[in-house]
Amino acid sequence: MFELKDLKDLQVSVVPHSLEVTGATRGMSQYEVTIDIGVQKKIDGDPDTAVETLGSLVDEIADFLRKRILAATPWAVWSGITNDPVYVPEHLTDQRVFTSVLSVSYKMVR
Repeated sequence: MFELKDLKDLQVSVVPHSLEVTGATRGMSQYEVTIDIGVQKKIDGDPDTAVETLGSLVDEIADFLRKRILAATPWAVWSGITNDPVYVPEHLTDQRVFTSVLSVSYKMVR
């Protein structure tokens, strides 16, 4: 978690979110790994402009990751992205901070 003073500069955090293991075959399991990417920045000026600009950055990150093969784990297959919350209204109104979270999921059978 960042202090408000640290959010003067754009902060992008990447953290593991979840791991789900299910049966794929008798001898193999399917793994679904989800990673959260948080985007935060203290807003100066017009909040609507900042939300539009930072929201576009979040969209660019999602577009970059969509269907991308990961070099370190080529057996991991991209399975989806959610953007929830698109942004946190309470952070924007109470602290003038844009906060958005992308959750990116990959599936692997091993």
